[in-house]
Amino acid sequence: MESIENPKDIKFYNMGGADIIVIVSPNNTESPFNVLFNPTWNNFEEGDKTLTLDDIFQQVNRIYREAVILVIAEYPLRGNIYRYGNYEGAGWIEVGTMDGYA
Repeated sequence: MESIENPKDIKFYNMGGADIIVIVSPNNTESPFNVLFNPTWNNFEEGDKTLTLDDIFQQVNRIYREAVILVIAEYPLRGNIYRYGNYEGAGWIEVGTMDGYA
């Protein structure tokens, strides 16, 4: 597992084929255990859209406050799996890699 020092540097590009799945596990008893979360992409140049791990954290935090966040980011030829908040005091961690969907 690799710690992510700057989550703003992990950027996903919509036109690059990024398929992003975000699963949130809120740390309160009033929400379901796991929630599929649909983040809002940021407009980028030439019609592309981007999203960073920090963007995802900020959006989830506005709704759920404290939560464990799992991000599966898959491109045609590769993919990465990231987790936030699973360990006390830990930020974003890359917990795995995978082959892409092509």
